[in-house]
Parts: sequence; structure tokens; C-alpha cells
Amino acid sequence: MSRLSLILVFVVVSALPIQVAMAHKAKKNAEVFIENLEDGAVVQGPVHVRFGARYIEIAPIGVNVHRSGHHHLLVNVPEPKSMDDLIPFDDNHLHYMNGEKEAVIDLPPGEHTLQLILGDEEHQPWGENLVSKRITIRVEEEAWGSRHQTRD
Repeated sequence: MSRLSLILVFVVVSALPIQVAMAHKAKKNAEVFIENLEDGAVVQGPVHVRFGARYIEIAPIGVNVHRSGHHHLLVNVPEPKSMDDLIPFDDNHLHYMNGEKEAVIDLPPGEHTLQLILGDEEHQPWGENLVSKRITIRVEEEAWGSRHQTRD
């Protein structure tokens, strides 16, 4: 192998970690948030949740959009401790792999925490700035009269 070929191989191999690191580098002001619910909200089920995102693209898995991801809704889960762990697949980590920007979820009456986290196509979190504020909501039982009209 010629000296030039060795140098070229070295440059390409050296650049790979930089490219991988840059793949998950969003703009500093990029953020995700729950658009329609505030901390302390009292709602009746089913619960409608709208996902917000600024300065980052939301795309379905398999769609090649540079610096994009998809939403994950964490329900009754503690704050993520590490951005190095993949987002689990279970009843408390809801994956919206088709690029959904809202969801309707069934939650039993009581207090629940909600938090959004943006993940890549492999369900790796993008980083701390792409994790929403964790909010607590209270789901109340629907009162019988709220949907049923009675005649006097």
C-alpha cells in the first residue's frame, strides 16, 4: 500500500468518530415540549397530548432527514438519568415512530407524569436539550352528567 493510501485511510478512519458525534448534535436552542398541557393540569380521559418541537425535524423512522428524530412519551417514569441508554419498549415508554405530533392515551384516574424525549431511528436519545420538562397531570373520572344530557 502506498504512503498516500495509508494517509487517506488514516484520515477517513479518524473522521468517523467526529461524524458519529455530529450526527446527534442539534442546535443549542432546539427543544421538545408538551404543547397543550401544563404542569398541574386537571383533565378527563382519554388524554390528548400534542408534541411540540423547535429547531429540530420530526420524521418517521426510515425517512432520511438530516438531524431528525421521533417523539417518545414517557408516562410515570423517573427523569432519564443518562442519554447513553436506549429508550425502552414498554407500557411507560410510548414510541411514535411514524413522526406523530400528537396522541390520545388512556390513563386511569389519578396523578400521572408525562415527559417527551426525542430519539433517533435506533431509539437513542438526542441529548439533554431534547428532553421536555416533566409535568404532572391529574386525570379525573368523568362525571356522568358531563356527557349525558338529562331532560327535566
